[in-house]
Amino acid sequence: MRDLSDYAFSNARIRAMYSQFLRPEQWEILLHSRDVADAVANLHDTYYSSFIREDIVRNNGLEFIERELTRHDLEIHHKILDDMHIKGRSRKVISLLCERYELEEIKAVLRNWHARQRPGARRHILSEAIVHLVDIARVMAARNIGELAGAFDGTHYQHAILLASRKYHDTGSLFYIESALDQDHFKRLWEAVDRLSAQDRAVASRLVGIEVDIENICWLLRLRQYYDFSSADLGMIMLPRGYRIDERTMRMYFLKDGLGDMVRGLAVSPYQDLATLFSREMDRSSLSIMEDALYQSLLREALRAMSGFPFTIGTIMAYLILKRAETRKLTCLLYGKSYGLKPDAIKGVMP
Repeated sequence: MRDLSDYAFSNARIRAMYSQFLRPEQWEILLHSRDVADAVANLHDTYYSSFIREDIVRNNGLEFIERELTRHDLEIHHKILDDMHIKGRSRKVISLLCERYELEEIKAVLRNWHARQRPGARRHILSEAIVHLVDIARVMAARNIGELAGAFDGTHYQHAILLASRKYHDTGSLFYIESALDQDHFKRLWEAVDRLSAQDRAVASRLVGIEVDIENICWLLRLRQYYDFSSADLGMIMLPRGYRIDERTMRMYFLKDGLGDMVRGLAVSPYQDLATLFSREMDRSSLSIMEDALYQSLLREALRAMSGFPFTIGTIMAYLILKRAETRKLTCLLYGKSYGLKPDAIKGVMP
């Protein structure tokens, strides 16, 4: 009963926040704005108006606005955790979703370290303590992979970096370290989901599993199309426990002779659009279209969770998925306007 009462409170708040999302007619107005300044002016009557203003864009640029949008998403996560009675096992799941923002920042820091782009590296950091306190200066000063791992002492990131350190040493590529960080994150997320009540676990497993499938399929398509990659290394990058597609299936289709056969094999519900989008002359543009179609599968599932039984963690998780999607969409639109792209071109690349 306590869960029901807590979820009833949070559900009402979440639905009120969801009502602030940009409506279809507002997106159309934004798409047909003359330029960035006009788009920002058209956000005046939305809840974005408090931190997306013409003077801020003019004085600080779109990178600053992009960071502010991400900060705002983080504030929403903390608001949900701290103001909506989210406790116990549910709190752990939402906290791990918040940790993803830190994970992306950690990856950005690692890329700067790898490229030795030390000047200005801190400019991209939202916060040094989104979840964990990370000494960024120590990370950037690391002279080798061992010192790098040591800079993450006391965090989950250290173990993942150490696991991939041999592969990094052999290849000189951050690819395996980033994959190890993602695998570690989803492993801990699945552990948290498995501890939920049966009702919460059912909806959370579907949402997380679909996301895992999408990430794995996208990686499989990229690796098969553009990289000389061994199937023996698939286990090092595949995320665990997909909703419809497991590692054995991934490995089987990776070894298929034709890319078309692989795509058709992976085009199971809810990813059936893959088969119709496949082109034998597939390039990076068509791959991007397929990845966007996969991402839409997750958004449809999130919308389904939002309209389903309200007294579960599904409403909260779905809102956070949809909110992050809106942030990405708005960021893409503003950058598109800054590049002078036409409405149809911007619409074609928006998530």
